[in-house]
Amino acid sequence: MSAMSFFYFSVCHVCKIESATLKKCSKCKLVHYCSQEHQRQDWQAHKDLCKVITDTSTRFRFTGRSPTAFNRFKIVTGVLWHFELGRDLNVSEHEMWMYPKVCAVCYKGLVNIVCTKCWSVVYCSETHRMLHETQHKEFCSKLKLCLKIHQVMFNEEREWERLSFDFDDSVLELPDNICDVVRMIKFKNDVDYWKKALDLILMTEFFCSAVNVVYALEMCKFVERRIAIKTKLVIHTTTTEISENTSWGVLMEFLSHWIYNLEGVKIYVVSTALHKERRLSFSLNCGACREKRFNSSVMFIKAEYHEVVGTIPCPDLIVMFNPCLPDVGLVEWSETVPKLLAYQNAPIILTSYTMEELQKSVGKFPPPWIKSYVKPQENLYSSLRPVRNSEEGSDPVIYRNNFVSIIAKN
Repeated sequence: MSAMSFFYFSVCHVCKIESATLKKCSKCKLVHYCSQEHQRQDWQAHKDLCKVITDTSTRFRFTGRSPTAFNRFKIVTGVLWHFELGRDLNVSEHEMWMYPKVCAVCYKGLVNIVCTKCWSVVYCSETHRMLHETQHKEFCSKLKLCLKIHQVMFNEEREWERLSFDFDDSVLELPDNICDVVRMIKFKNDVDYWKKALDLILMTEFFCSAVNVVYALEMCKFVERRIAIKTKLVIHTTTTEISENTSWGVLMEFLSHWIYNLEGVKIYVVSTALHKERRLSFSLNCGACREKRFNSSVMFIKAEYHEVVGTIPCPDLIVMFNPCLPDVGLVEWSETVPKLLAYQNAPIILTSYTMEELQKSVGKFPPPWIKSYVKPQENLYSSLRPVRNSEEGSDPVIYRNNFVSIIAKN
């Protein structure tokens, strides 16, 4: 986890320090700075988007008040910026339209009251602050933690990805929660990276994808007491969440060290949302991996799943993380779902930020064609890192892989 960029309307866009006295860019009126020097430093990076924001805001304004209407407005804004700019938006630029500086109650841009605890919520009036007080109180501390984690990750280079780790041979099954999984990891340099609460939270995020893959393999009996029924593992995924939030080297090392007899892993990420096709190969350098000649790779294929599934090896596991099945592209998914159910012995692990999302996704695999290894439920192996939710009208904080289900063809 290296230094990362992010956007908050209440922090300087250069040094990421929060303040109630920041000065906004006089043109776009969206990006804020603690000093003229930092504004000058950022101008070359900001000027192209600044012009786009300025031009589009004069002809495209939000006039409604409902959360649904504002969600649509934000999405259209992001798409408009993308086309006007002529390139993909980076992470902090995406967050500018996802988390704008508007009143949390009426979505007006004329605001002057900011919550100085979480620095994430603003109001146009004291009346609206009081109206929102009870709702905000539930999430204020979690939003504060969101900002703290962003600042820590921005200012400190995390070394976990470069660290070697292993597991105690006496542990034969995953512990029953993500914290205990993290605590059992043995780093080769004997440093307990989980003793600080913030580090523990970040490590649950770091290892979350790997733990959920192992959890699914154990629940479907592909792995028992750290022995797999096959020495080669093939995984398919049709969503980009695992691609964007997974440290592939850590996933491969986790699988190699946890499953004694596993000799290789091949993962196929198939999605039209991928930026490009590519292949990653991994050489794990620890003695145990070299001894069993562990071989692993990830292939990214930019296509619809049902179009290419016949050209790649059959899966032992299908992974669909956050969200499982989107609401867009329903025609394509109607063709994809039968392909996902084509494998008798290949379970599907589905996770979502919310139970509603998960139930909607599982519902696309109708009985009697499926059986459940795990019915939709809260996930014991979800990330503990709070993430800001850009969807108005919903909980402002969500967690990756918060709910889980594991199904298979009946």
